[in-house]
Amino acid sequence: MKTLKNIVRNMIQEFHKKTYFRQVLLSYIVVSCFTFLIFSILLLSRIQQENNRTILNFGWQNIEQAMSFNDSSLHDISNYAYQMLDEAATYRLLYGDTFDLPTSIASREIYDRIQSSNSMITSLDFINFSTGTVLTKSRRMSLDEYYDKDLLEYIGTLVPSRRPVFYQPRVSYFNGKHTQTQRVLSLIFYTNSRGALVINLDYDSYASQINLARNSGNMDLIIVNHNHCVMAASQDSYFMQDLSADPLYQEILQQHADTGSFTWQSEMGAQTIMYRKNALMGITYISVISPHKAYSRSYLFGLTFRYSIVYILVTSMLSLLASMALYRPVRHLKHTIHINELMPDENAGSTRNDFELIETVFQNLIEKYTALKQVRHTFEHQKEQKLLRLLLEQPSAAIQPNSEDFLVLDNSFEYENYMVFVVNVDMPSEPDTENDLSLIKFLIENVTMELMDGIAAIRSIETITPRVLFLANFAGFDDRRREQFLTAARQMQELFRQRGQFQVAAGFGSVTDALDTISVSYETARTALDTGMLHAMDSIVFYDEMQIPPFDEQTYPFTIDTAVTAAVKNTDTAALDTALDHFFEAIRPYECDQIHRHLSHLSDALQRFEHANDLGTLYTENDLNSQPRLLSEYREQFQNRCHSDIQALSEIKLHNHSKDALISQVQNLVSENIYNANLSVIMIAEQVGLSVNYLRNIYKENTGESLSTYITGCKLEIIYELLAKTDTSIQEISDRLGFATKNYFFTFFKKHTGMTPNQYRSQNKIE
Repeated sequence: MKTLKNIVRNMIQEFHKKTYFRQVLLSYIVVSCFTFLIFSILLLSRIQQENNRTILNFGWQNIEQAMSFNDSSLHDISNYAYQMLDEAATYRLLYGDTFDLPTSIASREIYDRIQSSNSMITSLDFINFSTGTVLTKSRRMSLDEYYDKDLLEYIGTLVPSRRPVFYQPRVSYFNGKHTQTQRVLSLIFYTNSRGALVINLDYDSYASQINLARNSGNMDLIIVNHNHCVMAASQDSYFMQDLSADPLYQEILQQHADTGSFTWQSEMGAQTIMYRKNALMGITYISVISPHKAYSRSYLFGLTFRYSIVYILVTSMLSLLASMALYRPVRHLKHTIHINELMPDENAGSTRNDFELIETVFQNLIEKYTALKQVRHTFEHQKEQKLLRLLLEQPSAAIQPNSEDFLVLDNSFEYENYMVFVVNVDMPSEPDTENDLSLIKFLIENVTMELMDGIAAIRSIETITPRVLFLANFAGFDDRRREQFLTAARQMQELFRQRGQFQVAAGFGSVTDALDTISVSYETARTALDTGMLHAMDSIVFYDEMQIPPFDEQTYPFTIDTAVTAAVKNTDTAALDTALDHFFEAIRPYECDQIHRHLSHLSDALQRFEHANDLGTLYTENDLNSQPRLLSEYREQFQNRCHSDIQALSEIKLHNHSKDALISQVQNLVSENIYNANLSVIMIAEQVGLSVNYLRNIYKENTGESLSTYITGCKLEIIYELLAKTDTSIQEISDRLGFATKNYFFTFFKKHTGMTPNQYRSQNKIE
């Protein structure tokens, strides 16, 4: 007893002093009670719905059962009756003008056969209007003697038809040894105006076989014939009722559908009405379901409320005990915080409740953890990027396949297949700053990874180049995945074309199944990108789809090279264009690097031709890699260059008719400037307006010696004459002819004569 008091006292103290404990307790009670209340309401509402659905199904089952019975039993009675009507004996009995002994004998047999065809048939009436008689089981009587005048009157209102008519249930009188009454349901077969067959069914037996007893106190089943009279009903009060003026029945008749249900408001409340019309037999089936008092909404909510009160009381006691158990870890946690000095200094003397105090401590821990996690993530990302770059660029010196770093990196990939692809953006202008380029690369990375999410696991690889590298990791590569990559790349192209007016190209490398061999995929991706961009700046190329000849077959087309230079030499532009077309078609399927080598080789061949024909100054665009970008642009560049060479050669040929005059002009210029120290081939070329090489070639072709030799000969003739005929000093001769020094003069003279000037003078002096 004392222990119980201590527990209660401690609980009360905790409740008053500890805010967190109070919050846990009250929250648990409120949430538990509210949850129980909602659950109870939903559960009982569900029970009510299921009960209503069961009752509705029961109503439809009653209708279906009644229809099934009518369609079978009444249909069988009708078929048998029509068979009998087609027999000659029955025809004479109903429509004959006389009633003789054979007819009387036959009538008994017909009566017995029809009555024995179904156990519900109690009696038959053969009415013959021609003879004015009615034949029953007991006797034959006149129409005036017939006890059911209403039936005769009703038949008189009918039009003969092959369809049987259901006459309203009524009490029929039977004449035998003892007069008796019985409730019957009559079927009238009135196919000929001269007579009618009336089959009386036992009403109680008919209702019993429809199984109306299954209907409960809140459900009624009513069967109405085409005259709006009740054929059968679950309640005996409906017997012999005419529903033609009943509002509910009128509402059913106004429904367009043959089958349906609706809600009807009556004195008993909202009733559910289900009906089905059988147009062939003229019968309407009606099921009326009234509210069930035992499962009303007010009853269900009242029951819920009573159970909720009990639940709240029990829950409050259990919640108090549970709160003590829940608060124990909080108390222990506070003790741990104080021991480990995790509380910030500014919160050491805080009067805040337990929850706020613990929240502050954990918030500080989360901030520190987040900072450490960010540092670790940055470190791991940088390390991963470094390892991937090493694997791409230096696979042999990167990391060993069995090293710890490689295993960690390899395990970070989920699938076994890898593929590198490179994306290049061709911007309208160069980025202003390095930040602009970084922003563009950032956009490319994010857009590409978003578009290709779901195709493969994509990682970007940081580089210092404007191009963006990606490493795709996936389970298997097939035509479907290839098409997905292609679709995503085209979407990326369209996005950057519309938003940034950028042309985006992509090169997809080969697929490899090992991480340490992705350098091969990287090389093939670069080859695919560079080669594709030679043909179109927005190309998307898969390396395995490229039809690249083997490297040893990517040879330089020397024959076409010769055809190009020959066409230029012959100044034949048509042949030149054809040769250039053949050259570029030959190198088109080659790899990008090989194409650039062959273009450089062709440029060197043209340069040699231009120098040989003194055309070297006509073309100055020597750097093939800095000017054009597309293969078509390279072709246009070479075409313009060759056309310029052809034009220059054509102009040179136009001057061939004045070569003799040119030779004379050159020789006169040499004579006039023989004492000029600047006399040289270069000076003469400037004087006549020709290039040095062209002037040398023209002079030698027409004189047989070079222009330099001619100038040297002219100078030697003057020197010979001055040495042999005059006493002019050697120094004066050297100065007069423009030699820079006397020693150079001696060297020049000895080179061409084999002796010194003094030796020549002593041997050839003329006195």
